[in-house]
Amino acid sequence: MLQTPPIVHTINNVSNGFYKSYKKYSRVALDDFISACNEKAWKTIQRYDYQSNYWLYHHLIKYLKHACIDVLRKEGLTKEQYNHTNKLFHDAGAFEFEKVDNSNMEESTALSVTLQEATKNLPEDELKVYQVFLHADNVEAVTLDYICTETGFQYRQQAKRVLNRLRKRLADSGLFVV
Repeated sequence: MLQTPPIVHTINNVSNGFYKSYKKYSRVALDDFISACNEKAWKTIQRYDYQSNYWLYHHLIKYLKHACIDVLRKEGLTKEQYNHTNKLFHDAGAFEFEKVDNSNMEESTALSVTLQEATKNLPEDELKVYQVFLHADNVEAVTLDYICTETGFQYRQQAKRVLNRLRKRLADSGLFVV
C-alpha cells in the first residue's frame, strides 16, 4: 500500500485548515490553496540551506501559511482590504431568478427594427456620427471634438451641422426627442 509523502500530507493539512475556516465566507476552492502551497513548497525546498537556524519543516509550515494568506489577500478576504475589487464576489447573497418581461422584449424588438429602418437611409456622414453615439460608453461625454476625432471631420462646426441634421432626421422618424 502506498503512503502519501510527508510533504504532500503537510500541504494538504495547511490547505485544508485555511479552506475550512473560509469556506462559509468565500468562494475560494481548496484547489486554490493546494496549488499555491505546491508552488511555495518547491520554491522553499530549492532555496533551503542546511546551515539555516531552522529545519526544513519549520520553513515549509511558515511559507505554506504565507502562501495561503496570499491567496486570501488576492481575493480581498483579509481584514486590511475592506474595498477590494473581488470582495463583493465572495459575499454571499440570495440566489434569485430574474423574471423576463415579454412586453419589454416586444418593445425593445420594435425599437430595434425602427432604428434599423431609420438608419438604413442615413447619409454616410450622419451614419458616422450615429455610430459614434452607438459605440460610446457614456453618451453624455461625447463632445464635438470627440466626434471630429472619431469621424475624421476637420472642423467642429461641420460636426455640429451633421449632428443637428441627424437629430432632426431621428426626431422626424419619432425616435429622438429634441
